[in-house]
Amino acid sequence: MNELLVIKGHCLSLLEAVESSLTGASDDAIRMALDYYYALKRASRSSMPGLRGAYREVRDNFIHSSGQSPEESFPEITGDEVQVPATGPK
Repeated sequence: MNELLVIKGHCLSLLEAVESSLTGASDDAIRMALDYYYALKRASRSSMPGLRGAYREVRDNFIHSSGQSPEESFPEITGDEVQVPATGPK
């Protein structure tokens, strides 16, 4: 019986480590997706062809999957920290 309790303790520790890793990976993925969204949003204001359509497609996909825009879902993230070069590729 004691051996089972020891195994249970190890399993719980492993489960906590996996959950922590998944939470961190999920946060990173959301952050990267938001960075991409805001970079496209800012870049879509330029005159580069196709950027406005790409931004709208990403925005619409986000709204379709979550029911809200990124601005509504994550109001604490403004996208101001996302840096987009002033000029496009040459």
